[in-house]
Amino acid sequence: MGKRLFVGNLPYDVTEAQVKEPFATVGKVISVRMIIDRESGRFKGFAFVEMSTDAEATAAITQCNNKEVAGRRMIVSEARPMGERPAGGAPRPGGPGGSRPGGPGGFSRPGGPGGFSRPGGSAPSGPPSGFGAPTRDFGVRGRKPKAEWEKRRDEREREAAEEKRRGGERERRNPKYEFGDDDDGGGGDEEI
Repeated sequence: MGKRLFVGNLPYDVTEAQVKEPFATVGKVISVRMIIDRESGRFKGFAFVEMSTDAEATAAITQCNNKEVAGRRMIVSEARPMGERPAGGAPRPGGPGGSRPGGPGGFSRPGGPGGFSRPGGSAPSGPPSGFGAPTRDFGVRGRKPKAEWEKRRDEREREAAEEKRRGGERERRNPKYEFGDDDDGGGGDEEI
């Protein structure tokens, strides 16, 4: 069985023949597997090349690494099995196929599924002790008190709405234009 090589940093429009060409000069290429994105159907920019022997694979790593293919320098290294990936690409515990300690939240939470103690069914009074966050009292109805700037903003909005309402009433009582009864545009009680 041959040895698989990882080939990265490939341009997205590269062909299988362009990838195979530099490796074919070193030894016999068994297969080239271009990795395609499932959702978009586009090439992802890396491939796996399988060489016929370990010696050819080692020679391909030294000779083809940093070699230019279609305008980019490819990176060639030995392909590692899925289980030996570094931490950055490894699946997290609790994802598909794994479980996390403490249930679906990932860690044990005091006070039941919500994470907070709720004596008597009242609203939460803050995070559990030991989290370092300041405790707030949200009152009986669960509302937090308004900040001072929110109070000032609400007061300005109320005053503006009241002023607008008063201004509309003034215009209805004192219209800007009054029209006379006659057709000539003149005003008053003239005798003809």
